[in-house]
Amino acid sequence: MDTPVFIVGCDRSGTTLLSLILSQSPDLHVTLESGFIPDLYKKRSDYGDFSTAKNRWYFIRDLQTTWATSKTIAFDIFGLNDEQAEDALKKAAPTDYAGAIDALFNRTAEIQDKNCWGNKTPKYVLHIPLLHQLFPTAKIIHIVRDPRDVSASIVKAGWTSTIKEAAIYWNEHVSAGLEGRNLKDGLYYEFKYETLLQHPEEETERICKWLGIGFQDDILHSYRDDDNRSSIVKHDHLFDLIGEPIDPSRAYAWKKSMSRADIAEIEDVNRDLIKEFNYQLTGTKIPLQRKLYRGIYDTMVSAGQKLGRNIAKKL
Repeated sequence: MDTPVFIVGCDRSGTTLLSLILSQSPDLHVTLESGFIPDLYKKRSDYGDFSTAKNRWYFIRDLQTTWATSKTIAFDIFGLNDEQAEDALKKAAPTDYAGAIDALFNRTAEIQDKNCWGNKTPKYVLHIPLLHQLFPTAKIIHIVRDPRDVSASIVKAGWTSTIKEAAIYWNEHVSAGLEGRNLKDGLYYEFKYETLLQHPEEETERICKWLGIGFQDDILHSYRDDDNRSSIVKHDHLFDLIGEPIDPSRAYAWKKSMSRADIAEIEDVNRDLIKEFNYQLTGTKIPLQRKLYRGIYDTMVSAGQKLGRNIAKKL
């Protein structure tokens, strides 16, 4: 196998766990969030064909000043110094934007004695058409997790203010990911996170076979020691369970802890997609009091945004 692999999905859906597991294969090295591909794509004309040192350094500089996550820099995921990156780009030139990206990822994989590179970046679920345009043979793995568990996790992380906002976030990201279904056979793999939790060996072996990479018996154990990566170290409060054995009880945790009002709001937003993925619909109705409070909240937010726009016009 010599084609790139992208692991995408709504945040808090198991992309980190899968990336660490698959990176234990003797063939594939998966880096964590890169984040820069859609952003620097807009600047691709600035780099030309990477034949000049000046343009190569422009690209390296941009990677060093672009955030991959809120706490990590894009360039750091490659594990290369400036000279190694410059050398990889120089050897690839003349090339285009995609070729330059491939050169850096390939160099990183070579250092790890792997023959193929992969990248785990959840937000790329919003950019599947672009990934396919840049890397026509790339294989894309889209992980989907029950929206009630994802929404609870997103609110806990402080990424949204309300459970409804988290539910909308899940809907937007999962809906965008379904673009992958339009790719030709063999380029898109869609599965549910709960399957990985409940049948880890079978699902992992199935994915490895689909990717055409080696599957080792200890792949589900060795990943637990592979946590020395910038994205995990700097976001350790979000990945406190990564070093633990895969726990099937983490599937559908919402059934044990989520309030009926929260369940109802999430299902109201995501009813069609919940059915699409054969998740359970409880049919819980949004309590009248929650509807009242939600109406007041939405009105206040809308009024605040309108006021902000009016003030901005006068600045």
